[in-house]
Order: sequence, then structure tokens, then C-alpha cells
Amino acid sequence: MGGWAALVFVLIAALETWRQRSATGQTAERWVTNLALFALEQVVNLAWVAGLGVLATSVAGPSPLAGWSSGWQGWAGFAFAMIVLDATAYFSHVLSHHVQPLWRLHSVHHADRVLDVTTTIRHHPLEVLPTAMAFSVCTWLFDLSLPHVAAYAALSFVTQALAHADLGLSPRLMRGAGLVLVTPDLHALHHSRNAKETNSNYGQMLSIWDRMFGTMVPPRSGPVAVGLDAYASARFRGLPGALAQPFRQPDAVPGAGSSPPEP
Repeated sequence: MGGWAALVFVLIAALETWRQRSATGQTAERWVTNLALFALEQVVNLAWVAGLGVLATSVAGPSPLAGWSSGWQGWAGFAFAMIVLDATAYFSHVLSHHVQPLWRLHSVHHADRVLDVTTTIRHHPLEVLPTAMAFSVCTWLFDLSLPHVAAYAALSFVTQALAHADLGLSPRLMRGAGLVLVTPDLHALHHSRNAKETNSNYGQMLSIWDRMFGTMVPPRSGPVAVGLDAYASARFRGLPGALAQPFRQPDAVPGAGSSPPEP
């Protein structure tokens, strides 16, 4: 992530701690687990990007849309890149909920039973592989530049950090911003223990995709219980448990969110 995105993460974490919100979830084990998962994800990501660069150069060849997409210059080009990359993130996220092997990896993110800024970076290291593949295809197809991809990565990270953060933002502010952007009240429902709510609000940066494709669930009043009952037992906690989670059978716990969402 960019340096300023990292700064936003630290500032949000400090503000959450200062305001003492969700104090029951701010355990050392949980923070260490989420941060360690992020570090491992970055190692896998760097290795994957390096290998993919060699493969793309030797096999893929020029994009059939290179001439058309290269006509988007300046701010228009920047906006175009943000839109196509965010659309890719949306559809990739939808697939991660409806393709069972992808869900098993993505469920590590949803298994966090407290929603705060560290949930943003809680992903299984192997989840980066299908996600990076989707973004690589998008980047090649539309002949996007690396600065555009880096800018989207930073902007989407900041949006997601705020969407996961437990800051108690003004409902009026969130209603206005939620018309275009992913906000905490929209994204909290995506982490709900109710499977129908979990399978909604897939947007990464822009909320327009959920509105456009009918996957939007509007915010509701009252607290949202987050997490997955199926992965609540001690054997799924800590770094070893999180790394092994996709390869273990979920616990048979009755109730909403007790099993992976069905397609």
C-alpha cells in the first residue's frame, strides 16, 4: 500500500483506540493475527506479481483494446481506470462468495467477530492469487498503467479502512457518502452473521455497482452482529487457525451465518 494509505490506517487505529470503541475486540491476539495475515499476504502478492509480469510479457502480447483504451488521457483516463478496476473488484468479490473454494479463502476475512480497521487487512494469503489474477486481466485488457493501478490500490484501501473502522461516523454523513461510496453502515451489513446480508453490499470503493446489479441492502438501525458462527470455535483463532481455516470443515452450529453462503 502507499505511504499515505498506511498513514490513514495508523491514524484510524489510533482514533479507535483513543475513543475506546469495540474495546472487547481489541485483544493482542486478534491484532497480531490480522497484522500477520497482512504481512504474509504481501509476500505472496509480491511473488505473484513478479511471476505474472514475466508470464504476461512472454505470452499475453498486446491487449486487443490497447488502441481504444489509450485514448483516455489525463483525468478522463484516471476516472476510466478507477471505474474499470472497481468494477473488477466488485465482480471478483461476488465470485468469492458464490464459488466454494474462493469462499473458503474469503471466509477468513468474514470470520473476524469484531469489525475495526484491522479487519481491512485480515485476508488469507492465498486469497490474493485469484484477486490478483482478476486485476491482472483487467489491467492487461484495458492497457492500464501501473500508476493507475497503484492509485486505485491506495484509494480503495483508504475507502475500505474507513468502511471497516469503528468510528461512529455521523449517520447523515454516511447517508450522503453512501450514494456513491462504500460506507461503514453499508459494509457492516456485508459482515453480518445473517447470510442474506452477508451476500450483499459487495462494493470495494463505489457503492454504485450494488445499486446497479441489485445486490444492495440498505442500512438498518441498531447494532449489526458480525462474524461467522461456523468458524467461532477456538480451533479457528490465532494465526495458525486462520491459515488452516480454508482447509478445515466448518463447525455445524445452527443459526444464521453458521455455514458458508450458498450461491
